[in-house]
Amino acid sequence: MSELGTIRERIERATRYLETLQGVVLTTFNLNGQFLEEQALPAILGVEANTAAARDASLHQRLAETPCTVFYDPTVAPRVSGKFRYVARPVPLRGRLFHPKLVVMAGQSADGTAWVYLAVSSANLSPSGWGRNAESFGETWIHTRKQQAWGSLDGFLEWLLGYAPLRERTSDRDALTVIQRVLDEMPNRRRFSDQSGEPWAGSLGAQFYSSVVEQRGLPWFLRRRAGRAPAYKDRTHQPAELSVYSPYWANVAEGVREFGARNTVLIPALRRDRKAMGLSKGQEAALDRSVEIRGNAQEAGDDRFWHMKAYRMLHGNAAYTAVGSCNFTEAGLAGGNGNVEAMLVFEAIEPEWPDERDEPLKPASDEALAEEEAPSPVPIAIVVAYDWRSGSWRWFLGADKSQSEFRLKLPDRRNAVAIVPGSDERKGQPPPPAGKFSVSYREAGSKHEWQGQIVELNLDASRRVYGRSLSATDILDSWRGRVPPGDPGGGGGGGGGNGNDIEVDVPAAFDAVNLYDLYRSMRGLRTRLAELESQPEAQRALLVGRPDSVMALANLADGGETPVVRYLVLRELASVFADHKQSLRDDDLVRLVRKMTRRAKHETRERLADELDGDSSKAQKMLNWLDRRLAQFGDPT
Repeated sequence: MSELGTIRERIERATRYLETLQGVVLTTFNLNGQFLEEQALPAILGVEANTAAARDASLHQRLAETPCTVFYDPTVAPRVSGKFRYVARPVPLRGRLFHPKLVVMAGQSADGTAWVYLAVSSANLSPSGWGRNAESFGETWIHTRKQQAWGSLDGFLEWLLGYAPLRERTSDRDALTVIQRVLDEMPNRRRFSDQSGEPWAGSLGAQFYSSVVEQRGLPWFLRRRAGRAPAYKDRTHQPAELSVYSPYWANVAEGVREFGARNTVLIPALRRDRKAMGLSKGQEAALDRSVEIRGNAQEAGDDRFWHMKAYRMLHGNAAYTAVGSCNFTEAGLAGGNGNVEAMLVFEAIEPEWPDERDEPLKPASDEALAEEEAPSPVPIAIVVAYDWRSGSWRWFLGADKSQSEFRLKLPDRRNAVAIVPGSDERKGQPPPPAGKFSVSYREAGSKHEWQGQIVELNLDASRRVYGRSLSATDILDSWRGRVPPGDPGGGGGGGGGNGNDIEVDVPAAFDAVNLYDLYRSMRGLRTRLAELESQPEAQRALLVGRPDSVMALANLADGGETPVVRYLVLRELASVFADHKQSLRDDDLVRLVRKMTRRAKHETRERLADELDGDSSKAQKMLNWLDRRLAQFGDPT
């Protein structure tokens, strides 16, 4: 386990060690969008700023360079803003919860070693999880296939990739794909020996438990770690003791039997009102004499809620300590038949473990608390997304046989459309930022409705501006170095914007572009791209992602009203994309800008023909002459 410290401190240390950060995947039960955008993502991406505007500006730049996807349980609405460039994707499970709390980061350290950092905790992406509660936390660093966590994490990511399929064509820039690629390219050799002073010291042997991979459940997984799976032949093979911290409890006596320890110590958290234990009187009465209930280490003046979930199994000379998301409930421990959960297991002679107290306990509760004190799991499994690459709506519907007559209401349509279980798609217009959908259905003779957050996919093809909207002149100025480097990382405008904070007449603003300034700016752009050859993610962000990117100007050009201006600009931008196909790693974007260019060229030819009394042949000759002259001059830089 990690040494004592806050979650933020552990994450920030990991970020500092990774000189290059390639992709981030986060999972949580409860997603607080405001906390994610103002606190968690800046910490994870290494943003340091003195003001909110500077923080947002830096965060926009980092998200343009590093893809990030957050998976969450939609039981509680996430309240994301839509202002930032990351994917928030729900994992709806009928009758179960998506409950793992992970931070997964892929990158390289200064010595060129590829790492995947994995933090497993009980903390949601919320102010309570990262601040107000007492939580459990563990971390490990994966750098070789020989580590157990390598295969288990890869299996978990593969499950995420396949659950609720939307059949979109992802790019190499998808965060989950990036991390899987880093794992896939790791060597099949022995792991490093522990080196004191390194952030990964003492963590490389950690074992990663995921209920979707280890479907027989946490008790079986811990017993196997102790070398006695799947069941103990006799009491001589039983662990000497099991100790458990958990805030929520259900089917407690059955759970104790599943672990099979000779002695069991249960350490319930106090309820939030601090008047009673989380364990109920009925649960306590069902336990036999081999089970002891103790108070936790919470001091009298400590009013935090002990949300931590931790298990310690003593066996022989070793102890196996597991931290993560599993409550001591049937759903938390059951593996494939329960919630989706994750734990990190460490073996040690003297493990870190919170102090226990022998002073009189608070009384048991009259009734057991619902797990996570949350509403019931989602009644219908549905994911709805807008795919910017294909310009289409995509959805997945998983329904019970008792549910029927599904109708999906999208923000670009006045009327709901009938849908059936499975995956489907339909062309449509983009949603507003942080847009929502609703689905109605019938069950048990009654009509029901569910509302959810729309996912936005393939953000590289998005026409949305993340950060402050820039005019064409602003973008060209930034390429010539006229925008101060501290202004959204050199060209993002005011950092706190959401793309809608400045009203810009796109056609008029674009057509006012001075073509002489265009060619001078292209020189500056190509120079900057050349300077970023050793920083491929930063180079790619200047091509696609930043508010002053090549793609941002292409989108503005495509909305211009004067065809010849559009054509001349898009011709240059298409050339830049063609020269940097390797950095883009996305042929669809190259084809998209070429398509814009061909459309502008066709409209230019039509406009010329109108000026020449309908003589299309002469218009084509003039356009060919222009192309030859531009080619003769060569690269305008």
